[in-house]
Amino acid sequence: MSARATVLPMALSLLASFDSTTIRVAIAHCQRLVRAGLRLLLEREAGITVVDEAADGDDAVALARRLRPDVLLLDVRLPGLDCVEATRRILSESAIAVVVLTASETDARTFATLRAGAAGLMLEDREPAALVRVVRLLGNGARPRARLPHRSQSATEVPMLTPKVTEITRGSAHVRKAGELKATSSQRS
Repeated sequence: MSARATVLPMALSLLASFDSTTIRVAIAHCQRLVRAGLRLLLEREAGITVVDEAADGDDAVALARRLRPDVLLLDVRLPGLDCVEATRRILSESAIAVVVLTASETDARTFATLRAGAAGLMLEDREPAALVRVVRLLGNGARPRARLPHRSQSATEVPMLTPKVTEITRGSAHVRKAGELKATSSQRS
């Protein structure tokens, strides 16, 4: 029996072992230890497999093109090609659910990545079970609701704003208004 005849049945057996309901995840994070931890967390879950890892934005785009995972966990601080441009390139070619991993909900790159089409963000201080839930939801086809065009929304209605960001936004609006009032009153004097 030739080597080719032996490899083909093995490959078919391997493909058959992957259930069509298995959620395929890729991890793009600049820190090796974080990638390893995320892989261990996700692979202990039934129905989730980590297909590959990337350490920078360019590798994340290449990985997404090559493997087409269902979900891509993307570090907001990726070296090389930044997370915003990496997300744009990935989503221009496929419908992968990109989840931004970030330490701060107020990072401008996080919001730019969401505007570029990322499905959501995950704060790195959340419980591991929250990440597993997000991966399962997105891997099974759930997508965030699109905002309606031409509808005026207050800061409290924008789905991507957390209570902390809303509070900061309101606080800076009050500071700006106080500065305008002070300037107006000093001009009158």
